[in-house]
Amino acid sequence: MKTTPLLALTLFAACNPTSSLETSSPKATVSGANQQLAYVMRTEYQAQAMRVEPPLGLEPSDGSELGLQSLVATVTIDGPMAHTELHFTFKNTENRQREGRFKIELPDGAAVSRFAMLIGKEWRESRVVARDKGRQVYETFLHQRVDPALLEQDLGNQFSARVFPIAASSDKELVIAYDHAVSAVSPYTLALRGLPAVPKLQIAIERDGERTVTDRVDAIPEDVVVAIDAGDVAVAGGGAFVARIESIGPADPRSATQSRGELIDAPAATGTASLDKTVFLVDTSASRHTVMGKQADLVQKLVASLGDAGVAVVAYDQTVTELYRGPATSADLANKLYDHGALGASNLGAALAWASASGMKRIVIVGDGVITQGETAADKLVAAIREAGIERVDAVQIGGSLSRETLAPLTAAGTSPGAILDGRDVAALARALGSALPAEQKIQVAGATEVWPKSTRGAIPGRPLFVTGRGEPTSIRIGDRVVRVKPRKAEAKQVARAAGRAEVGELGERLALTRDDKQRTAIEHQIEQVALAHNLVSSRTSLLVLESAADEQRMLGDVDKASPRNQRSSRPEQSGGEVIRILDSAPTIDPTSTKQGITIDQNYIRNIPVPGRTFESALGAAAGAQADGRGVVFSGSTSLQNRYVVDGIATNVGVDTVSPLGLDHIASYLKNNAFVFGLPRQRPVQAARRDPAIVFDSPYTDKLAIVMTALAQNKRQDALAQAARWQTKQPGDLAALIALGESLEASGATTAAARAYGSIIDLYPNRFELLRAAGERFDRLGQRDLAIDAYRRSLKERPDQLSTYRLLAFALLRAGRAEEAFTRLQEARAKASNSVREVLWMDSAVIAAHIAKRDPSRKAALETQLGDKLPSAPTLHLVLAWETDANDVDLHVVDRTGEHAFYSHPTLRSGGKLLEDLTDGYGPEMFTIQKPSAFPYQVAVHYFNRGPQGLGIGTVQVIRHDGNGNITVDDRPFVLQKDGVTIPLGTIER
Repeated sequence: MKTTPLLALTLFAACNPTSSLETSSPKATVSGANQQLAYVMRTEYQAQAMRVEPPLGLEPSDGSELGLQSLVATVTIDGPMAHTELHFTFKNTENRQREGRFKIELPDGAAVSRFAMLIGKEWRESRVVARDKGRQVYETFLHQRVDPALLEQDLGNQFSARVFPIAASSDKELVIAYDHAVSAVSPYTLALRGLPAVPKLQIAIERDGERTVTDRVDAIPEDVVVAIDAGDVAVAGGGAFVARIESIGPADPRSATQSRGELIDAPAATGTASLDKTVFLVDTSASRHTVMGKQADLVQKLVASLGDAGVAVVAYDQTVTELYRGPATSADLANKLYDHGALGASNLGAALAWASASGMKRIVIVGDGVITQGETAADKLVAAIREAGIERVDAVQIGGSLSRETLAPLTAAGTSPGAILDGRDVAALARALGSALPAEQKIQVAGATEVWPKSTRGAIPGRPLFVTGRGEPTSIRIGDRVVRVKPRKAEAKQVARAAGRAEVGELGERLALTRDDKQRTAIEHQIEQVALAHNLVSSRTSLLVLESAADEQRMLGDVDKASPRNQRSSRPEQSGGEVIRILDSAPTIDPTSTKQGITIDQNYIRNIPVPGRTFESALGAAAGAQADGRGVVFSGSTSLQNRYVVDGIATNVGVDTVSPLGLDHIASYLKNNAFVFGLPRQRPVQAARRDPAIVFDSPYTDKLAIVMTALAQNKRQDALAQAARWQTKQPGDLAALIALGESLEASGATTAAARAYGSIIDLYPNRFELLRAAGERFDRLGQRDLAIDAYRRSLKERPDQLSTYRLLAFALLRAGRAEEAFTRLQEARAKASNSVREVLWMDSAVIAAHIAKRDPSRKAALETQLGDKLPSAPTLHLVLAWETDANDVDLHVVDRTGEHAFYSHPTLRSGGKLLEDLTDGYGPEMFTIQKPSAFPYQVAVHYFNRGPQGLGIGTVQVIRHDGNGNITVDDRPFVLQKDGVTIPLGTIER
């Protein structure tokens, strides 16, 4: 329950609703906006040659970065394998609790083996969990303001962890460990260059039994590179093996080496390959920002080295733009790529479709192969390449990011084999592209029960080949060549994990090429099971850290003793916990206490929100009916291990009585909102509900406040200049991307604005709520296909989030797909309860009326599905959804009489009511008006509780139905930064 005072209504100039910004301008203004953005980006990319972006960091959701106070690295290299453990200490200098995102780019093929967080004085180790389960449990604990952390694989070899809480003015300590393969041409490299000076830096390296330790104070780190001896070598342990075969063919003697991992050797010449009619697809999505300068320089030099070959160069993100077509020697590409810039999501499928229809014979993909928009199924991409008769597909890696699961099938799709090549040496790369690769050869291992890979597809002559498997190998046959192996013993868990990682990688490639839904489901399940067995982060699993062993057991069950988990906490759990007495009086409660007894008036028992159950039925016979008023005492923090004491008799509650998530729901409300069930705090109530106005303070802070104030004052060029400089310096800052999109939108540069919003998807591809936020912005721009794609991706990540169904439905409706929209809402209704079910029914009803108007024969069937008559009177629905969990955003509506409706005054005398006040993310909340007549209505949202995530983003959809099947939808997305502020979202006219 909330106690915000009523607000008065005066417009504040810097808070004009984002939805009121003009979205059309003279062409000169649009052109000027694009030129202004291009200038800022070109300046940034040219400066990139002078610096290296940090390879890791811990960033709060407000875009700032926590300083790295200490880094301790422990490295063990044993034959073909390296194990790295990194201990980070970050400092939160602000006097407030925050949630953050730890991100790190690991070597290609790395397998994360450990993730841990210091909580109090105890290190809590992660537990491998199914990805969906991890997210649900993380959000449950986020509501309770306790200590979860969740490490996920974003895409390719990029990993990130949601970390909470980062306590005010304190340190946050994390540990991550991983394994990967090394060789003479790909030596061990710990990427540190780009980090600022670190107060404490310690690096300990043990290489084949020899140990060295380096300590530095206030040092600016450089990359750590350890040379690896060449030669065939194998290690075994845990019933598995890893072998490195030095070469599957002769190396090119002209190959060079560089730091940050050695250069991938060019293939030995087995014949030449023509480069005439080659199209270069250059990834210019937002995630390429940090390497855009290097990428543009490489493309310019590479194309120029191809002589008179006919080429085309295309920039692709969520758009596909031809930059050049003609002789290679005449191409002037760097400035064109600079001006195009790195923004938007990555639609490789659209780029491949363009290339397949271009008449070109060869394709070279310059990028990491990560797809964040459009078609993601590799089998469909491969089919398009084959149907077009493309002779060869190669991929060029620039930077550390790489999605081998996507690129490996594509490079094998041409009539001749292609390869994934390193892009750091132009001369070696040009030789590789101009050389024909040998045909694929089968790999067989005597003594092995399973082997990965099973062929040399994608392998490059002159470069080592790593063969992993299970069993006791004696020899490895590659085509006609046989290599005798005698593995030496190595750390069993490490080798077994490497085998698990290899199996997951092969399954990932199979998944990418599988069309059958049943087969896909089976492979996804197999990936999950292998990853769970080996404690691996994968596309289907995550590593989750919880505060205590009791929390872990309650939410996740017992640990599989056979699982190769690194460590477990040995600290004994404290007994006891909360003591909750159900009596007939309610004292004042300290909501921050973890020991104080909470007394609940039995009259409020039924309000405890266990979905589908009352509190009494949840406790069943243990609690009794409470009819006699004698009360019940139960101890602990709702763990299933706790004892429940009823009238002095100890009783246990069965596991099937209430779900763990339900118990945590109880715990959260009892600890944080106990007064709801005792003596509710009264909201201030005024005698009259006709407030003259709502008072608005600026909802923005710092740089966003500067940009939005400039826009409110119609200083569009100033706003765009500020936003562009901010975004190029902090490309992952969510507020910066929104500021850039708002500025471009205000200048009418809608394509560029959509790329700015699409960047959110590219940088946060697995955050369902941010995918949805991007979709809301696309909806306002009228970019319906982009919005639909974003909502579908969000649903794939979290099919339990009902707001996404309705956002997708109205995007589909406006795209002319009303039947599909109605079907989506019916799916959501089956999962919904309480007011959300009512919201979805109303959505379904107006869309059904729209369908029936166009096809009256459908009316009876639609009414049967709805369970009621189709609406025939005008309605106005205002639907609020927000995209930050554990934050509370409220909807406010004022009619023409000045009467003000919100959570504590939910109805208007002129008509209309708020269905329910939801106090946690993500909505939806609806204010519904039957036969609206009190126009104009003013709409606003209030940031009641900012919570730990800071930035509040969301949307209000204004849905009008005229009673005759005609629907209009007005999207009003917003962003809030300051606790307790209100932002106006304009008026609704008759």
